[in-house]
Amino acid sequence: SDLSTLNSAISMYEDDVSGSGIGTSSVVYTSLPSSQSNCGDQGLPTLPASSSYACASSQNYRSTNGSGWIPVDFQAISQGSPLGTLPVDPVNQTSTGLYYTYMASGNSYELTAGMESQKYKQVCANENGKYPDLCMEGTNLALAPIDFYASSSFLGSLPAGTLLSNTTTTFGNTTAGQTSTLTFSGNANQIIDLYNNFTGFPAWGADLYLKSSTGTILGATGAGYSAWNGYVVSQYALPYTGTYTLELMPLSTNIGDANVYLDNHIYSNEGTLAFGTSTVLSITQTNQTAIDTFSGTAGQVIDAYTTWTGFPGYGATLYFENASGTDLFCTGSGCNGWGGQVASQYALPYTGTYIVKLQPIYPNTGSVSVELENHIYTTGTVPFGATTTIPIAEYYASGLYTFSGTAGQSISLYNTFTGFPTWLADLYLESPTGTVLAANGGNYNTWNGYLVSNYSLPSTGTYTLNLVPVYPYTGTAEVYLTSP
Repeated sequence: SDLSTLNSAISMYEDDVSGSGIGTSSVVYTSLPSSQSNCGDQGLPTLPASSSYACASSQNYRSTNGSGWIPVDFQAISQGSPLGTLPVDPVNQTSTGLYYTYMASGNSYELTAGMESQKYKQVCANENGKYPDLCMEGTNLALAPIDFYASSSFLGSLPAGTLLSNTTTTFGNTTAGQTSTLTFSGNANQIIDLYNNFTGFPAWGADLYLKSSTGTILGATGAGYSAWNGYVVSQYALPYTGTYTLELMPLSTNIGDANVYLDNHIYSNEGTLAFGTSTVLSITQTNQTAIDTFSGTAGQVIDAYTTWTGFPGYGATLYFENASGTDLFCTGSGCNGWGGQVASQYALPYTGTYIVKLQPIYPNTGSVSVELENHIYTTGTVPFGATTTIPIAEYYASGLYTFSGTAGQSISLYNTFTGFPTWLADLYLESPTGTVLAANGGNYNTWNGYLVSNYSLPSTGTYTLNLVPVYPYTGTAEVYLTSP
């Protein structure tokens, strides 16, 4: 066999060439040709942190002068090299686990080969017993850090762009300790979504990694990360053109599957939001982000309202962003509230374009109706000794009525809400500096009644009664102000 031939050649080299090394400790040399000396484009199974891979180039990998996949100069043997070329597995592919490895430590070494034939697998198991999927030869059969064949269940190429047809790609392990991998090709700056759902594994019993061709982890989900099932990456810009690898690594003896969706992310420009009317943003595909824009001016005071359709509760997020993509406020998953009023009396920070972005939580679809309004302020004054009505004719309005007072002046203020459903409005008494001194309404313990009774005003100046409705209700507050 090839391993026996290589074993004999290395033994001959050690007997004939004194003082020469036969390889670097903790390096796994593979028979796989690669343009990357660390085999980073081969999708090899993960090694312990103390070990690393080495590959020779396609021009040299079968050379016998020390530049081949085994770093031994067989041509230095006094009788000449016993090998015309270095043997390799007839398949010699990571995708099957059928390739050779070589490891050295001092003057000892080990050769391994994955066996496809069940007959030879059984023979190898009877010979060494450590890794039943590998045949081993050499002077130290404990050097292999992992079972390369069992860890190389390479199940094919993950099809990109399958989400439109609702396709799931499932891959997993059937042997304890087995690592499985898939690959896909991508282009630099291509925006992708990759979602995973584990099945079979106990919770937090595996990790799924997205890795670059050099082995760098680009995204992950599972035991060592904050999410078990969910996005591996979302709206992720691929850093280069080439091959990417998904690596499923179970913990301990766990067995199960990863069910993955991979797709190009879609940004749909829905148009422009106009003030005073409702605009619908829709998500029809789970790999989609819907975007609208609106224009505003610095200091413009706005209200924003939403109504969700189709999404389960907190199954999406609606972001309001500035032109650079910084969130100003939001509603939905990760935000305060699900629908209704999103922003009240919000002062726009600059003149220009603003972004409204609808982002679903996989795999939800649906729509949201968005209404922008310029906030209206109803103003007036409150005389002492008479009933004053503060009206709210639009739910995007608030009433600002004022009265003058002096420091130490004693006042009483009584209010009655009319038209509003109970607890669905608030009336605030504010100081000349805007501090809330008292309130009635839905956020407080009193609906109708005294805001203050025999209250001593803290300073001289203009005081404000601020009536704020709860969306989408209208009504009035009747107030009666007295001062003995």
